[in-house]
Amino acid sequence: LSTVTPALLQLSPGMFRMAIGPNVPDGLETHYLHTLGEALEPLGMPAGLQLQGFHTSADTLETMEARDWALEEDQSPGQASGIAYRIEVTEFSDDADAPDYAALQEYPRAGAAAFEYLRTPPVLADMLDVCLPLPSDMPRDELAAMLDEQATFDGALEGAHSGALLGQAAWGGQEDPQRGDGFALVVEAFLPGLETTACMIFTRVGAGVPDDTGTLEIADPRSTEAEGRLAAHLLVGDVSKPGDISFLTVGQGLSGEVRLDTAEPDDTFHGHLDVEGIATPLDDLGASDGFRLEGEFSAMQYWDRVPVAR
Repeated sequence: LSTVTPALLQLSPGMFRMAIGPNVPDGLETHYLHTLGEALEPLGMPAGLQLQGFHTSADTLETMEARDWALEEDQSPGQASGIAYRIEVTEFSDDADAPDYAALQEYPRAGAAAFEYLRTPPVLADMLDVCLPLPSDMPRDELAAMLDEQATFDGALEGAHSGALLGQAAWGGQEDPQRGDGFALVVEAFLPGLETTACMIFTRVGAGVPDDTGTLEIADPRSTEAEGRLAAHLLVGDVSKPGDISFLTVGQGLSGEVRLDTAEPDDTFHGHLDVEGIATPLDDLGASDGFRLEGEFSAMQYWDRVPVAR
């Protein structure tokens, strides 16, 4: 390994996403990069890459010019800004111990089915444009007041980032002989403090939009009898940084129901949901645990096209 150019082995999220895990959900790639970095560090491999902005003063520019750093012809000497890369590299060592490959081999691996489970909630969230970061131009107290006043979902999450939930509910559907019939119900809620979001995405393929009140059962993904039942997906994200979201946990419902109590002429469904399932933290795939999400909703129609492929 020591004969390979370090730059070729630079561990960066961009290279990881392109070459190793093009479909890895946000949050999981960070864990993989950390694991690889720890394994390669004893041999002197590059262990990290940070992208940083920079801004320099006129005095600093004079110092840089004295060291043969030249300004562009039309560039103002008073300031400069741009992008800088900080590369963290450990020293090569001929007598370093080899990485503990046995420990890496014991780490839980995601097979095709497990990987599909891990990536489905982020993919659905992207398709429906839900589970988004909080806006960065509004104070948290104003967001909290607005959420409290306009909430259309009130519930609680147990087992995975447990706590009271308050948020919005919406539904969409389509009946299309070419594309297929589908129905989706989405709850976007926040735990107290507005630093963590929990999204529950329900989809039903083949049966279209419910035409009456009643109960829709949650489909167990391990069962072959899923037609007409709801598939339930959980996505928990960290939104503590304004304008950004980092996915923490994904999950899937194994049992439960969505009860549609009333349907109004303006296409609003009122009801109650209660779903139990399994949730997996993206930084520890071996730590899956159960969860339960329940609450009351008043969901207005938002989409006229929804995912219809299983």
